[in-house]
Amino acid sequence: MKFLAFATYEPAALAGLMENPHSRSEAVAEMVQAVGGRLEAFYATVAPHDVCCLVEVPDGTAMKAIETAIKASGACSHFQVHPLFEADAQRDIMTKAREARSAYRPPIG
Repeated sequence: MKFLAFATYEPAALAGLMENPHSRSEAVAEMVQAVGGRLEAFYATVAPHDVCCLVEVPDGTAMKAIETAIKASGACSHFQVHPLFEADAQRDIMTKAREARSAYRPPIG
C-alpha cells in the first residue's frame, strides 16, 4: 500500500539541520524498512510543509506505526498522511460510492 506523507519540522529540528546539514532520507528509509516497507521518494518542499515522501508499506497499520514514531519523537509539529490508489482503482471506488450513496440516509431537518 502506498502513502504520500508530509511533515513540518519543529524549530529545534530545523536548527539542528542548519547546524549539521544533511538529508533525512536515510533515517526515514531505515524507519520504513523496519516495518517492512520501502521509501520510494523523499523531497524537500516549500511551506507549509518541510518535506514529503512516498512510501510503500504492507498495510495501514505499518503506516500508522511510522506516523506514531515520528509524532512521538517531537521532531515534527505536523505530520499528514494520504493513502494513494492506482488509477485503475477508480472504477471500483466509484461503484462502491454509488452503492454507499444508495444506502445512506442524510440527516434532513
